Amino acid sequence: MIVVDIIIPKLGLSRKSDNDLLGFAGHIEMQLTLNSEKFPAMSPTLATLTTDKKAYQIALERTKNGTPGDTVAKNQQRKKLENTLALIAQSCSSISNGDPSIFLLSGFEIKSKPTPAATIEAPKNFSVILGPIPGTLMVNFKRVKHAYSYEVSYGLSTGSPDTWTNMVVTTAGKVMLNELQSNIQYSLHVRGVGGRGKKGEWSDMLTIKSY
Repeated sequence: MIVVDIIIPKLGLSRKSDNDLLGFAGHIEMQLTLNSEKFPAMSPTLATLTTDKKAYQIALERTKNGTPGDTVAKNQQRKKLENTLALIAQSCSSISNGDPSIFLLSGFEIKSKPTPAATIEAPKNFSVILGPIPGTLMVNFKRVKHAYSYEVSYGLSTGSPDTWTNMVVTTAGKVMLNELQSNIQYSLHVRGVGGRGKKGEWSDMLTIKSY
């Protein structure tokens, strides 16, 4: 089975004072700058964090001798910065793919020990029969928990699975494969695909000759 660890970031942003939040954002900005190569596809981006941190810092400065309106503006900027930090923490967790040593380079802490994500078992009752017309096959399988889509992989039995065709379908059930060669031995298997594109376990391999 495929087991993926999910790292839960420790944030507590709402409990930080205004100045502590600013310092925390600066710490994360520095760590992500130093380790940018570890988080190449981070979203929101580091530039967004820098922009939101600066806007919050300016708004915070204005409250020292400002009006109630300045406090409202500061609070709005604070919520925006908190949201950006939370989204970046989630993104870093996804990118680190369960590796705490990578995640900690982001500057965030880990709330708890990584917990196994739900496993995606192989689809049940996988079967294949000849299709209604030459060059087609009918594939059938049952849905599995935690799978949002399915991947049917098929190709010549004499070929490597790495060279096979992968067909993505959104629901379990009957799937027709077409434009196949006639009188050729094909092999097939299927697996579920979960959140964030995590792959499940392949079903047993089936072999059939087309007509």
